[in-house]
Formats: sequence, C-alpha cells, structure tokens
Amino acid sequence: MAAAAVATGVLGGSRASSARDVEAFPSLSVAIARARTRPVAVIAARGAARVAEAAAVGARLSSVGNPYLEVFADRGTSQQRPELVVQSNLWIPVDISGQRSRRIEENDRLRHWRGAETEAATIASIAHLVRCYGVAVVAAERVRFLETIVAMSAEEAALYEARLKVSDATTRDAKLAAVDLSRNRMTAAQARADLARALAELARATGAPGLLPPQQIEPAPTAPWVEMTRDPQAAIDGAPALTTLTREAEYFAASEARDEVEGHAPLNLIVSGGQGATGGARLGGGLAWTFPVLRRNQGERARAAAEQARARDVAGALRGELLTQLRGLFDERQQVLSALDELRSYAEPAARAAVEAAQATERAGKGELLHVVMARRDLVSVRVSGLSLQQREWLLLGDLVSVTGRSP
Repeated sequence: MAAAAVATGVLGGSRASSARDVEAFPSLSVAIARARTRPVAVIAARGAARVAEAAAVGARLSSVGNPYLEVFADRGTSQQRPELVVQSNLWIPVDISGQRSRRIEENDRLRHWRGAETEAATIASIAHLVRCYGVAVVAAERVRFLETIVAMSAEEAALYEARLKVSDATTRDAKLAAVDLSRNRMTAAQARADLARALAELARATGAPGLLPPQQIEPAPTAPWVEMTRDPQAAIDGAPALTTLTREAEYFAASEARDEVEGHAPLNLIVSGGQGATGGARLGGGLAWTFPVLRRNQGERARAAAEQARARDVAGALRGELLTQLRGLFDERQQVLSALDELRSYAEPAARAAVEAAQATERAGKGELLHVVMARRDLVSVRVSGLSLQQREWLLLGDLVSVTGRSP
C-alpha cells in the first residue's frame, strides 16, 4: 500500500482534511531538533531562566546605598532675641560585610538552577518525542500490513461470492470469507485511528500543524544503549533530575550565606552641616551602626538550610531509584530483543509459509477456506505482535533518554 493511500485513509479523504497544512514525516534528528525549542514546557523553562538573568541587575548594584538627607530647624522662644538654628544630616549607607558579592553568588546559583531546569524540560520533551516518533512509525507500518491483508481478504471474498452464484462454493465458505473481510476491515480501521492519534501527538511534540505518515518503518537507535550497559552508575551521573536537585541545593546554600551577611546592617556615613545660633556655619560627621544582636535573619537562614537539606536528601534517594529503573530498562530491552529475534527468525516465516501452504491446498481443491482464514489470522497475530515489540523498543528508548538525559 502506497504512503499516499495510507495518508488519504488517515486524513479521511475529505476536502477539509486535505486542505490542512501538513508536513512530510521528519527524520528522527530533525524531530529531536524541533523538540528542543518548540514545546510549551521548554519555552516556559527558558522564560524562567531569563527571569533569573534579569535578577542579576539587582544583585550587581553598588555596595553604596541611596543617600538619605534630613534637615532640622528650630527657633528659640526668647522675646528679646529669637534664634534660628538649622541642622542637616546626610546619611550614606555602605555595605561592608560582603553583601554584594553574596548577592551575586546567589544569583549565579539561581541562574545555574534555572538552566538545569531548562535542560531537564528539554530532555523530557525529547524523551516524549522519541516515544511519539516510535509509536507513529510502528502505527504506519501496522496500517500498511493490515491494508495488504484487507486486499487479500477482499479478493478472496469476491471470488467466493462469484463461485457461490454458479454453485461452485458453499454458502458457509462465502459467508466465512465475507466475515473475514469485515473483521480485517475493522482491524485496519482501528489501526488507522491509532495512526491518526500518533501523528497528531508527534505533530504536537514537534510544533508541526500536521504530519503525513512515514514511508517506511524505522528501527529504534541502539547507540545510546551500548556504553550504558557497561556502567549503569556512570550512566545516571548526568541525569537531568539529579542535576536539577544538585543545582537547587547549591542555590539555597548561597541563599543562606547571603541571608547571613545581610543580618549585618550597612554602615552609615554621616555628613552634618548647619547654622549655629551666632550665624556661623557648623560642619561635622559621624558613623551609625546597627548591632546584629537580636535579629540576624535567623528565620530566613533556617529555611534556606532546610531547603538545601531537602534537595540533597531527595537527590540521594532519587539516585537509587534511577539506578534501579535503568537496570530494569536494560533487562526489559534484552527480553524484547530476544522475542524479536525469535519472531523474525522463526515465527513470522513459519506463519507466512502456513498461509501460502493453506492457500495452495485450498486452490487445489484439497483443503477448506477455514484453514486459510485461520492461517491468515495467525499471520496477523504474529506480525502485529512483532510490531508491538518494535513499538515497545521505542518506548524503552524514550524512558532511557528520560532517565539518563542522553539523546539518541
């Protein structure tokens, strides 16, 4: 069955469907490139990273704060000689405890954290893309295979209907052929529905308005599995979830350090000037300092320390879970490959040979149509099972990308 025919079946063949903007089915590398930039989750994460970068403007402000001017004036109450005294003080706060450097360090850690979250969102998007891609290519192959079966059944049903009219076949055989054709058509329609959903999900994952079915089935890439099976512990070192938690803990450590130094109020330089009672100018200066005796940001520091401990504890527990999950993926994939090898080497060739033998026997007048139908059912079952195994291999690859953060 040609890809155009499959596309027509999937899109319904209506004018509205054909008028939609659709794109050719992309290669895996192109689809992954799109998944890095187009999904909403990735865009949102990048926006949060830009917000963290914008916060650097405040973190890098000068250690000298805004000057504060206060002016006092008073007049004596003597009736003989009223006196007017004017006094002004200019306060200039200066951070002397390293607050600026701690703010910059905290912002750097925040930007690293948001960057790790962006990478985690990107990897999650790629993992979802890989799963959608595999489901789509397998669904298209399932439709192509079932369309072939439908064509065979239709030809057979037409033949028995014609033979029934000339009394060369029994009613039972003609109805059996018709039922077999109807069942295969229904199965093919379900497969086309699955393909339509798969293409829609893949289009959403890649930001495309719509996609045509692929021309042929593609095997799941095997490269990411090779080195990981040798050292699962090292394979999860770069896991996005672990990296994000590590960056989060580092941010809260920097936040705690910043809260600690900001418990020390800035030193205030005071420049004083005014006019004395005799009319002469008065100049002076001084210092003002707040002693951090009772309040030193104890609450903020305690919360930051607790957040840091939480992130590190979660990372430690998650590492063990990811390692267990990764080993499970290795074992599952090994069983899937073993089943695929059995199917390709023995089951599928035997099922095809059984169909051919049953058809040859039936055409020679030595067998029954029921044997052909049963043999074809076995072939469909074996072939669909094989496609399900291939789809499962794609899903495993998506899980591998999600766990390790390594793109195929």
